[in-house]
Amino acid sequence: MPKNQKIAVIDVGSNSVKLLVCGRNDTGIYTLLDESEITRLGEGLYANGFLSEAAMARTAIAIGKFVKHANEFGASNIVCIGTMALRTASNSSEFIKLVQKNSSIELRVISGEEEARLSYLAAIANLPRSDGQIAVFDTGGGSTEFIFGRNNTIERRFSIDIAAVRLTETYFRHDPPAQFEINAVLSEIRQCFLKNGLSGTPDIVVGVGGAVTNIAGVMLSLPVYDSRRVNGAVITVDEIDRQISLYSSKKLVHRRKITGLAPQRADIILAGACILKVVAEFLNAEKITAVSSGLRHGVVYDLLSEEKAVL
Repeated sequence: MPKNQKIAVIDVGSNSVKLLVCGRNDTGIYTLLDESEITRLGEGLYANGFLSEAAMARTAIAIGKFVKHANEFGASNIVCIGTMALRTASNSSEFIKLVQKNSSIELRVISGEEEARLSYLAAIANLPRSDGQIAVFDTGGGSTEFIFGRNNTIERRFSIDIAAVRLTETYFRHDPPAQFEINAVLSEIRQCFLKNGLSGTPDIVVGVGGAVTNIAGVMLSLPVYDSRRVNGAVITVDEIDRQISLYSSKKLVHRRKITGLAPQRADIILAGACILKVVAEFLNAEKITAVSSGLRHGVVYDLLSEEKAVL
């Protein structure tokens, strides 16, 4: 794409909608706007198999608002992508038509493998160069992507249908959650990872997504989210266990007040922490490095870089 052109990416996930507006000049890619809104598009999806009217309406409104913001920042190209919720819902086409009608943009649903590739691209752009194997996982509201590679070369990538929203809706019935519910969540994650062949001993394990960045924010006691401090933060297995205990000991109303945790994620953060715990187990890792960029950044890097870094 030509230099000085601005691009916007809207990432429509199961839990949230994110907007990133970037440009490229002689010094590289720069960010103009990065914002998100939790809309829970996937609410009830795993029980019913379809998107609810309410979830589609509020998500379409958020997309419309983000399209307006992108235009205000001078974006000449707006890319809108959907992930797990739209890959699985029986009425995805209905929602895509609603977005087209309301915002006059095309929402494109990407595959799990494409989502994994773009997440890896975003992650390695924020890491120092290493000759060792890197394992990147991106856990969102509807699925968790895994990508194994070395520098710019992907060796293996796959998507697993396990994520915080579904686990929360399926297993957590008590407030605070009961220990048997937490054990059931951990067992479900382990069985799913085993079934999908997750294994390895990579040199670096990198986490992407809201669960990872919020756990890093709580670890750092950030009163206001700061991507610069979160990016590169090292989360140990002991810290993950500490946070599992912290979240499971508090009712939802009190979890919302934890410093560093976005209140809108308070209900699903325990399931997210459980995913991190099992990822560390299966990859024989003592720590996970948090990366603050995500899928939307990967799309921007893919489109605005002089060369596509990952093929």
